[in-house]
Amino acid sequence: MGRWITVAKPEWVHIDPLPPDYKNWDSFALFEAHGQIDINNAFYYDIGPMISQARKADVLILGNSRPFFAFRDEKIQTIEKKTGLKFFSLVGPGDNFLFSEEIILRNHLYPRFIIVNDDNFFNPKLWPFQKEAMTGSWWHSWSITYVDYYQWLAQYYLRKFVPDFYFFKANQGKELYTLRSPEDGFLFLENLSGDHYPFVVDRKKIDANDVYFEGARKFVDEMQSRGSRVILTFVPCGKNPDFVREEARKLGVLSVLPKLEALETFDGIHLTPESSDRFANSFFDIFLKLPEVKKVIQEDHEKGMPVN
Repeated sequence: MGRWITVAKPEWVHIDPLPPDYKNWDSFALFEAHGQIDINNAFYYDIGPMISQARKADVLILGNSRPFFAFRDEKIQTIEKKTGLKFFSLVGPGDNFLFSEEIILRNHLYPRFIIVNDDNFFNPKLWPFQKEAMTGSWWHSWSITYVDYYQWLAQYYLRKFVPDFYFFKANQGKELYTLRSPEDGFLFLENLSGDHYPFVVDRKKIDANDVYFEGARKFVDEMQSRGSRVILTFVPCGKNPDFVREEARKLGVLSVLPKLEALETFDGIHLTPESSDRFANSFFDIFLKLPEVKKVIQEDHEKGMPVN
C-alpha cells in the first residue's frame, strides 16, 4: 500500500533507490513546496491524511528542522513496535509554539506527551509563511498545494520527452529532496547528508529569555490542561543546552538531554544519519525510563493494547 508522502520535487518518486510502493503517482501528493513551506498549510488546514494520523498519536514531537533530521522514521517504527506508543512529528521549518499550538487546538490533537525541541521554540514572533497560513483559508492553502503539485507533475512528464540540460547548474542538475512519511510525519529518505562536519561546541552559558519563558509557561499550562505532558529536549546544534534544563525546572516539566561527544552534521546544524541514530538511541534510552512514560506503557499493556 502506497503512502502519501511529502517531497521537494515529484520526479524523485520515480528514481531508484526509492521503495517500489512510493513510485505510484496515485499513492502520494506533494506538500513540501518552496523549501518545505507548504507542509505548514497541510498541518494547519488538515489537508491530506497526516493530521488524521496525528490525532492517533500518544507522543507529538514539535520544533524546527533539527528534530526532523534527528528522529528518523526507521528508528521511530522500532520504538513503536517495542512500546506500543504511537508517535507523530509535527516539526517544520522554524516552527514555534504559537503556530504549533494553533495546529494542536484547531485540529483537536490530544497526545499524552509533547516533546518540544527547545531551540527558539518559545519565540513569540511568527514567520511570514506562518502568518499567511493562519490568515488565509482552507481553499487558498489547498489550491497552492495542488497547483504546485500538478505543475511539477506536468514538468516531470515533459522531461520524459524533452531532456533537461544541466550545463552550468549546481551539482550537475541534481535535485535535493527530503521525504516525510504521512503515517508518522518523520523523515524516511533524503539525499542531503553526504557531507560530515564536526560540531564546534560553544560552552558559553545561555541565559533564559524572560519573554520566551512567559510564552513557555502559557504553552505548558494550556497543554497540561488538555491532558498532555510537556517534555523539553534539545537536539545538538553547538549551543550549550544547560538553559533547557533550567527552563524545565522553572516550568515544572521533564527534560531529556542526552550528553554525546563527537557528533557530526552534514551542513553545520543538522545531524548526519549516523549521529542522528546515536542521538535518538540515547534520547529514547532516557525517555523510556521516565516513570511517567513507563506508567503509560504499563497501563496500556494491562488494558490489552498490543506491544510487539
